[in-house]
Amino acid sequence: MGCSRCSGSGYRGRTGIYEVLRVSPRIEDLIMAKAGAQEVRVAARRDGMRTLRQAAWHKALAGDTSLAEVFDHTLAHEPEGATA
Repeated sequence: MGCSRCSGSGYRGRTGIYEVLRVSPRIEDLIMAKAGAQEVRVAARRDGMRTLRQAAWHKALAGDTSLAEVFDHTLAHEPEGATA
């Protein structure tokens, strides 16, 4: 439940969501081998990378944003068949 400072939204201001690819030795090897983006993405997720959508879900669960914002701003970033 919100207040007058947040116009009843439950959160205030802007917050960033980020997808950070850490270049591990495995990722470096894939890049040097000119692997495709999907192959790099799969390896990065196996290494623990949090996707943009996953980062947004964590912000929503913390009350920093809404589920509507998660869907509105991350749908285009998720590959077909990906799960949150």
